[in-house]
Amino acid sequence: MFWLFPNLILMVGATTPAPTPPPPPEDQTLAEWLWYLTAWDRGDALDSTLIQGIQNACLDPTQFGHYSIDDLAYLKETSENLKRAGERENSNTTIRQWLLTQSEHWDEYWISGSKTWHIANLDGIAVGDAAQSYIDYIKNVAETEAPIYTVLALTPSARLWPWLGSEIGVGEENITFGVYTSWAEENLNPNSTGYEKYQDLVDEAFKRGEVNFVNAYKIFTESMEAEVNFLDSVESCPSNAEGVTISLVMAAVASLLYF
Repeated sequence: MFWLFPNLILMVGATTPAPTPPPPPEDQTLAEWLWYLTAWDRGDALDSTLIQGIQNACLDPTQFGHYSIDDLAYLKETSENLKRAGERENSNTTIRQWLLTQSEHWDEYWISGSKTWHIANLDGIAVGDAAQSYIDYIKNVAETEAPIYTVLALTPSARLWPWLGSEIGVGEENITFGVYTSWAEENLNPNSTGYEKYQDLVDEAFKRGEVNFVNAYKIFTESMEAEVNFLDSVESCPSNAEGVTISLVMAAVASLLYF
């Protein structure tokens, strides 16, 4: 019964880390189980200063600029990390090709964004601590873990953003986000399903015995936490001061009801 409340032990002042949960039940895929177990982290993401600032259309434009430029650095560095992982994959041509293709796609995102923000290269960007920590984490996975774990480490973000868009009502009638409406519709599109390919690759590798659950849980949760920290790296605006925990609790309850 404990695992009906994933990560709840962290809320009661525990001095030791929460124990690793059991592997997925027979009726659940690894990807769905990991997503379920990080319900509380999703609540933190929903209550992050960036998402609350977007939802309430009160985010300081300077803070939005800080985040966007940090995100560009993350895109460029992740492109390189995908390439590193892909070049290390010598046994599975499907995973190797997917990683290398994604590296090219992420580089295209960097090129497009750098033109928007008039940035010539990474050298002039003083990356914030949260973004840099996130970059370093993905790089470490790409360089030290089996390449499939790089796919897994990027899965939380890929699935989180559409979920966040759904939670704040992106695309719904009469819901707008001020000057951030077009950004939200493009980046937090609830109908985006690109994450499904990430999950499929991970689930297939898990079935083949190439992914260890304990390591998968560790990497998935740490990557999710890094994403949340990045989303929470901008300054909050006044409308974010009240009701901070409500959406977090709702996310956890919704996850329980889903299963």
